[in-house]
Amino acid sequence: MRAGGDSGVGGGPRSDPARRRNSRSAWRRVHGGSRQSRVNRWSRRALVVVPLGLVLVALMAVAVVYLYRAASAGRTGERALLSAIAEFDAASGHQSITSADFSRIARDVDRASSSFASMRRDLNDAGPMLAVGRYTPFIRIQIRGADVMADAGQELSAAAGTMVTTADQFENPVNRAASISDSLQELNRLQSALAAALGTLLQATNQVATLNGKRLLGPLGSAHAALVARLPRMIDRASAAEGGLRAFIVFAGGTGPRRYLFLSQNPDEVRPTGGYIGTYGVLTATAGHIQLGSYGDMNTWYLTHPKAQVPIAQAPTASQILLATQTIANSNESPDWPTDAQLAVQLWAKGGEPSVDGVLSFTPEFMARLLGVLGPVAVPSYGETVTSANLIQRVDYWTHLANVPQVGGRKQFVSDLAKAVMDKLSSASSGELQPLARAAAKGFATGEAMAWSSDPAVDVTLAHDAWDHAFPPAQATGDFFFDSEFEFAAKNGDGLIRTFTHTVTLRADGSGDSATTMLMHNTRPTDPGGAYNEPTFNYIVDYGPGGATLAKGSDVPYYASEPNLGGHALDDWFGEIDPLGTETTHVVFHVPHLLTHVSGHLWEYSLDWLRLPSHAGDTLQLQVILPPGWHWEGAPPPSTIPLDRDVHESWQLLTP
Repeated sequence: MRAGGDSGVGGGPRSDPARRRNSRSAWRRVHGGSRQSRVNRWSRRALVVVPLGLVLVALMAVAVVYLYRAASAGRTGERALLSAIAEFDAASGHQSITSADFSRIARDVDRASSSFASMRRDLNDAGPMLAVGRYTPFIRIQIRGADVMADAGQELSAAAGTMVTTADQFENPVNRAASISDSLQELNRLQSALAAALGTLLQATNQVATLNGKRLLGPLGSAHAALVARLPRMIDRASAAEGGLRAFIVFAGGTGPRRYLFLSQNPDEVRPTGGYIGTYGVLTATAGHIQLGSYGDMNTWYLTHPKAQVPIAQAPTASQILLATQTIANSNESPDWPTDAQLAVQLWAKGGEPSVDGVLSFTPEFMARLLGVLGPVAVPSYGETVTSANLIQRVDYWTHLANVPQVGGRKQFVSDLAKAVMDKLSSASSGELQPLARAAAKGFATGEAMAWSSDPAVDVTLAHDAWDHAFPPAQATGDFFFDSEFEFAAKNGDGLIRTFTHTVTLRADGSGDSATTMLMHNTRPTDPGGAYNEPTFNYIVDYGPGGATLAKGSDVPYYASEPNLGGHALDDWFGEIDPLGTETTHVVFHVPHLLTHVSGHLWEYSLDWLRLPSHAGDTLQLQVILPPGWHWEGAPPPSTIPLDRDVHESWQLLTP
């Protein structure tokens, strides 16, 4: 029996101490020598790596310092830029950048430009230190954000500076005595400058948008968030300003001659867009020279142009009630002015008249606004001097009250007055252009004037500023109301005062009922002649929210086939109101989606209420009944709203 062997348990290589020592030596040779030698090698490596790491950390720290300084400068620039934006007047169109204190805005823009330039210097001064940061997770996002904000900020500041300079030159022209036609070249230059600034704004906005969704910290994050929130408004104003100037240049014949049908709406005889179209004219514009040519009584025109009419069978409801054809005088039976204007153009062409490029509507109140800027005008044929203060009274006198025979009939005074006003407007100076624009904007906002153009460049601007008075399409959610009236014969429109009691009952599923009672009061007594305030017959259409249905309690519709307009629900009546009398209508709409769900427990009630154009004195009494346990988040809707403007408001609610 073997005592041991190569594979034995008690002997052999595995139990040989010499072999074990040799194996350990071989392992050391392969894996790095002795423990002491390994320590020495790690020490030598540390002498290189640790200082390098410390240098990198130091570089990163310095880079972060520069980055923070740059971000702080950007935040300062953003605040200055937003301060300049906030100074711009909130009015629409070209007015949106012309009413502010230009020196203060210029200082804000200069401060913004300086701050963003400092931001770029801080980034450049960081030099190679930022190179390390650009490859470091999270830090590189901050650096990229700073780069973008610095470049975009400088572009935004330059664009804002152009806008301020352009607005200032529009507000304060060098030659205030120059005529508008002589100023067209300068207006073209300003429009081009605004177009360039708008392009820069859009480019900078796209740059800022590339940072959306990135986690930007500190002043960099707050600056980015503020610009994202406010830049769309700035772009909208710049776009409106540029479009407004471009539209005016086109309208004034700066790109070629233009002809417009010029119609007067008399609010004394109520219509859905203001009043009866009593007079007409043709306005021509060539290279800034605006002239009113032919002008006359609309009744005379349509009687001498018998082909210019819509047959009874195709006419809208009000004309069918009268058993009469529809003429230009009643082309505004719809509350949508673009529809009415295009019908007027078609009837004008049917009458054999030369084509026109658009339709303008005005009321005596609008002419009074213009005279507030232009000053008094003489109407020699009547021995009158008309001012902004007495225009309404003199128009009423010669149109309704005067017993003096007039060569052209009772509307001749309006014709002669309109020509005098337009003649004075055509000779206005460039120094009067801005105050005239402000006066016109107020008139368009109240429905004292409306416009439609076949030229897309003009029409887009008119629609943007709601100067076209297009009837809005129904929305998917929310509350809506418009009282559309067509008055027959009587001339007492300014004496008709309406009080609307609007009671809204909301349900927890977002539906509800909106009940509206209109009390119309004829505040005028019977006049001696009878024609001015005779018993009033009105065709009334109340338009409600989209998708709604008439609910129990509504007055029975008079004309069940009245067409839908823009998707709005409606109810209609034919009523009578005597001098000093009243008339009441009542409608209840059931609305499936009266509320809009915002998120979680938060809902929103919105109300769009359109006032009757060019009429004053009406009042809305509003009551909103909430579901049990619900309450308003913030201030509730007011209980009384004067209808001196359209109402576009919303309020938020919380569920239990």
